[in-house]
Amino acid sequence: TEFVAPALLLFAPFTSSLRVASILALVGLQLGIAACMWLVNFQLVSILCMLPFLPPFFVDGALRGVPPWLAGLGRRASLLLARCLNGPRMRRLASRPNAREHPRRQGGSSYERLQTAIATFLLVYTIYHSLGDVKLIAKPDGGNIGEALRFNQGWNMFGAVSTEGHWWVVIGETAPTLKGPTPPSNDGQHTRVDLLAWLRTGRPEPAALATDSHSVENEPRPHNIASLYRNHRWERYFDQLPQYPGKLNSRLRHLASWLCHTSPTPLKHVEFYNFAVHINPPGSSAQSREAMYSTPRVRLKRQVECTAT
Repeated sequence: TEFVAPALLLFAPFTSSLRVASILALVGLQLGIAACMWLVNFQLVSILCMLPFLPPFFVDGALRGVPPWLAGLGRRASLLLARCLNGPRMRRLASRPNAREHPRRQGGSSYERLQTAIATFLLVYTIYHSLGDVKLIAKPDGGNIGEALRFNQGWNMFGAVSTEGHWWVVIGETAPTLKGPTPPSNDGQHTRVDLLAWLRTGRPEPAALATDSHSVENEPRPHNIASLYRNHRWERYFDQLPQYPGKLNSRLRHLASWLCHTSPTPLKHVEFYNFAVHINPPGSSAQSREAMYSTPRVRLKRQVECTAT
């Protein structure tokens, strides 16, 4: 739209209703893209948008086991929608058409039947693939058919495919004499609390990451990075923190101040660890899924003291 919109809006014939329609269409396109970016279950919306494109014989077959009154209600609703969209162009015929005067070709040509079969398969599989992505059904093929047909495009039209994944470990350290629901301590002097687990579950849990450099460097990669965070908004927040290096320290201080203030266990300081791992891009010659990931490395380490209030 960045290239087409200026030429389309400034084109000489588009000076009245066509120009207004073009502007509204472009605005609607941008609003649709924005809605897709913010929707959590976009696959469900995609399924609803594709259902009207299913061929009639598929819908008729799906309605065979439906009660007649419900099937009739669906047909009347579709007819009403068609009249609303094509109202001025629909006129009542003066007489009933005679089917004998215009014989109907049954089935179409072989090429048309092949086109219909391919389109039906792609639509049905895309709906099945989307239902599997939102965990409403199980995918027996494990997504292999979609990968072979290149359905998993990855929304990479705005840039190159990322070859690096990263996650955060946020730890708070407390003194054993402070009051509060303190987890058991291993060193007898301080307790290390996994603050991301507290944000996710509401309960303070002992941190698995030790303080020595050897344990930090050998931190295992989580099986599902998204499961570390409370919800998608928290995941996006932490994912965007390293994108602004000039504001990173101030943002970490604000986050540490909020954690120190809201934590059920009084904290002495907050430690931030950002781990990075190299990921082979899709289509690479990796022998296995595990071989796609390298050994994690510490990309960032910060410690922020909690100030007394």
